[in-house]
Amino acid sequence: MRLQSIHIENFLGVRLVDLQHLMPVTVIAGPNGAGKSSLRDGIALALTGDLGRVTLKKEAGALVRDGADAAVCEVRCTDGDTWAATITAAGKLTSPIGKKGADADPVMPLVLDAQRFARLDATERRAFLFDLTGLKTDGKAVAGRLLARGCEQAKVERVQPLLRAGFDAAHKQARTNATEAKGAWRALTGETYGAQKAQTWQAGVPAHNAEGIPSLQTEIRHADAALATWQKTIGRLQAVEKHRAELGAKLAPLREHAAQLERIRARAAVNETELRRIDAEVAAATAATGAGPRVGLVHDIAAHLALMIDHGDRMGWFADSGDREIRGAAADLVAAYEREHGALGGGQADRATASRLPALQQAQATCRRTVANDRRDLEAAIGAGAQAEAIATELAQPFDAAELAAARAAVAEIEEHRSRAQQQLDTQAALKREADAAEAKTKQAAQHHADVLAWDAIAEALSPDGIPAEMLREALGPLRERLQQAAADTTWPLVAIADDMAITYGGRPRALCSESEQWRCDAMLAEAISHLSGTGLLVLDRFDVLDLQGREDLLIWLNVLAEAGEIGTALVLGTLKQPAPVSEFIGSVWLDNGTAGQPLRRVA
Repeated sequence: MRLQSIHIENFLGVRLVDLQHLMPVTVIAGPNGAGKSSLRDGIALALTGDLGRVTLKKEAGALVRDGADAAVCEVRCTDGDTWAATITAAGKLTSPIGKKGADADPVMPLVLDAQRFARLDATERRAFLFDLTGLKTDGKAVAGRLLARGCEQAKVERVQPLLRAGFDAAHKQARTNATEAKGAWRALTGETYGAQKAQTWQAGVPAHNAEGIPSLQTEIRHADAALATWQKTIGRLQAVEKHRAELGAKLAPLREHAAQLERIRARAAVNETELRRIDAEVAAATAATGAGPRVGLVHDIAAHLALMIDHGDRMGWFADSGDREIRGAAADLVAAYEREHGALGGGQADRATASRLPALQQAQATCRRTVANDRRDLEAAIGAGAQAEAIATELAQPFDAAELAAARAAVAEIEEHRSRAQQQLDTQAALKREADAAEAKTKQAAQHHADVLAWDAIAEALSPDGIPAEMLREALGPLRERLQQAAADTTWPLVAIADDMAITYGGRPRALCSESEQWRCDAMLAEAISHLSGTGLLVLDRFDVLDLQGREDLLIWLNVLAEAGEIGTALVLGTLKQPAPVSEFIGSVWLDNGTAGQPLRRVA
């Protein structure tokens, strides 16, 4: 950054400073209270929006010079960029108004205030240097470094979210995970974990013949197939044997039943003859009493014919020969009906015969049932004889009991053989399961051991001596090189930053150094930051703490930097009795009572 001009008006102790065409190195000198620190604060306000001496934004009006309506702080660069801030007496702040928001640049405060880096704590210094060197420290970047070290990706992804909280949280979690993996190994093996032991540990595998299992399984399948065949044969023969036994049990009762056939026939003949006699007697008695059945079409027709004849005779319907023929035919039908069923109206019935008719009808019903039973018994006896003859014929066929006995013997032999094979198979299968479990246990233990190694590798990588140190070396390397160059250019003692961010000057802690030594230390740090960031801007206040030799060394150093083009603008402020000497690259401004009292001087 090369400054073209600085315009500060009515800001703190500055009434008006309007510096144009600034040299690469400009020494701003003046007596105490001239406004040098106010000028520096005005430049900082323009470039960063930092209010500096007030804490709250509402207090910004206190920075306006007494009696003025507003304060203006403006810095313009040679490339045309402008940073400006305006504060009204009422405290309204407008900042920034340039093309770039310089307040977003974290480097600017440290080159405007050389002592600022030393005021940061170790964590802030480390974070600033990582940002300064463009070193990414986010979880994704660290995860990439872990993977580059060969760490397991799945486990890296597990700790990556913890990196947002810092290396320590992720490192502790990795150590915890490694401890848990060791515990899992111990729980599985029942032994104390050791890295060398775990590397070669194997679970005990029982002796077994895994190759013999398929042959035993085949042997059992063949035995099952043979048993199925023999069982079918036995089932068939047993069914035949059972059937013959059942037939034999039926044969004697059937023959005994069939032997009664002739007796049943004789009894049936007697009972049928008796039934015919009783049927005739019942019919005659029924006709004699007129108590035959009177229900049905025949009975209705006979009754109507008798009524027609009776009414026709009284009415004289049958006078001619044709009608008389009809009456004669009707009379013949009625006479035939009465011969079978008795006289119509029953008025002339035989009382003795009528009294016997119920007994005859009961005897008739009993005899009919007896005849029906005889016919049933006769059919059953005939059937029993036929069935007995068929059974005798079937039982006469030969049955090979030896075949059934042989089949049963074969089944017993095969079952015994199969049982032995099954026992052998069960034993080998159990041993195989134990062997498989042991193999799985060995693999699982190996995985736990691998987890231990993987988590240990991540924990080691995330430890202070791992990636954090690696990244710190990358961040500190360029800064240390620049500080070595500054020490050589100035002939001042070397400024060093340790891995723990401690600052030393000439090997002594900065805090133990004198004021002038601390100033030299801070100046070299600020220049290194300015150079590495590419800002090219350096503001050094209170250089009057240096002795005359120290001031000369400072200006020579800045002149070398300007001549080499390694610095854009360096503003050096201090309390002097007269303006500082100038050169081709160094200009001088005299500031007194808040005003640049001496013009900018340059030497060609």
